[in-house]
Amino acid sequence: MSTYGTRLLENLNEENQTVLSLLDLIQNEQTMLIHADIEAIKRVVDQKAQHIAKLAELSNMRHLTLAMTGHQPDESGMQTWIDQNAAHAVNEAWQNLLTQVRKAKELNHTNGLLINTHLSRNQSALNILRDTNKAGSFYGPDGKTSGVNKSRSIIAG
Repeated sequence: MSTYGTRLLENLNEENQTVLSLLDLIQNEQTMLIHADIEAIKRVVDQKAQHIAKLAELSNMRHLTLAMTGHQPDESGMQTWIDQNAAHAVNEAWQNLLTQVRKAKELNHTNGLLINTHLSRNQSALNILRDTNKAGSFYGPDGKTSGVNKSRSIIAG
């Protein structure tokens, strides 16, 4: 395997390990969201950010290696390099990375839905506490709301 192939394979292996760790974090986050363990979620969010930053760095390194070989620094450039070099080990690592990234995106999307569910529930609770219908308002015989504190004039006009 060429120097570039070795470099790409090492990079992809590290990306795969980082994505697997990220997947574990996202799955843990999902459990915490289900149990509404907010304090634990805060720690996981920080760890996720660190993993994502590392993945961005590794992706940039992979793109730089591809550019140095004269290929586009993107997914199509990666596939072209693999095809031209018949690099089976690199292809396996690449396909594994793509699969794991898809899983991470799906899990993260599900976690986003769980977060939105919590936010919606909290917003409903806040609306009840704020009493959006204004405390003391009632429906009158005409179906319109009227406040309890409606003042009457002492002097009839």
